[in-house]
Amino acid sequence: MRSWAVPKGPSLDPAAKRLAVQVEDHGLDHNNFEAPPAPAGVIVWDRGLLRAGRPGRLARSVERGHAVFVLHGQRAGRRFVLQRTGKPGIKSQWLLSSAATSTRGQARTSWPNSPRQL
Repeated sequence: MRSWAVPKGPSLDPAAKRLAVQVEDHGLDHNNFEAPPAPAGVIVWDRGLLRAGRPGRLARSVERGHAVFVLHGQRAGRRFVLQRTGKPGIKSQWLLSSAATSTRGQARTSWPNSPRQL
């Protein structure tokens, strides 16, 4: 499973671009792993189905440095874009941004405070 660290967390505001640092790939068993916030916690922001936003394979788009994908998640249903800003490899830097509208037909610009607010 490809993985990125997003220090400020993803934003649902289409004008916001967030730093995403590519980290080592993880096995699917990491989907249930979270660590306490300090000093360097791990949070799974969302779970759901992911599909390529453009024709072709998502893996190929990531290798080329520009990936568009749609997340049909528990917290967010939305199109996202990952754009690499430097050289490929572990610790490469990307920008993560979201599309203007959600796939659920309503725009949302912030994450809910809790899953109950969905």
